Amino acid sequence: MKSLSQDMLLSEVIDIISTNKIKDLDNYGLWYDWFCSTKSLANRGATLLTRLKSIKDSTKFDKENTYVFFKNNCPIGFPTYDDFRICDKATSNVIYTVVPRDSVDGKAKVYGQVDGVWQTEPIVEGKWIDVKKFFNED
Repeated sequence: MKSLSQDMLLSEVIDIISTNKIKDLDNYGLWYDWFCSTKSLANRGATLLTRLKSIKDSTKFDKENTYVFFKNNCPIGFPTYDDFRICDKATSNVIYTVVPRDSVDGKAKVYGQVDGVWQTEPIVEGKWIDVKKFFNED
C-alpha cells in the first residue's frame, strides 16, 4: 500500500485514488493539522479524497504543478470540519481551499484568489454540486 504525502504532485495523488480503493489508502501523510482523533483521519481523508476525485479534471489548477493537503478545523463552539488545500508546488502558496461541508453553516465553500487577490469571503458557497460546477465548468 502506497502512503500519500504532501511531497507528491496532485496528479500522483489522483492517480493513486483512481487506481485503488480509497479506504485502503494511508492518507495520514496528507494531513497538515487536526483536532479530531487520529483514528478518524482515515475515514475523514477518504471523504476528502472522494471530493478531490470529483474535481480532478478541472482546468482551474495544474495537476502537474500543484500538491494537496488536508486540514481539520476547529471553530469555537462548533464541531470540527475538514478541508483540502490545493497549493502551487513552486511557491507553496494556497491556490484554493475547498470545504466540502462547513460545520458552522453546513455549506460547501471554495476560497481562493480573484484577479490575483486572496478573497476572505468564499468565491463559491452552497452545496457540493456548486463546488463541482465551479471547478468542472470552464
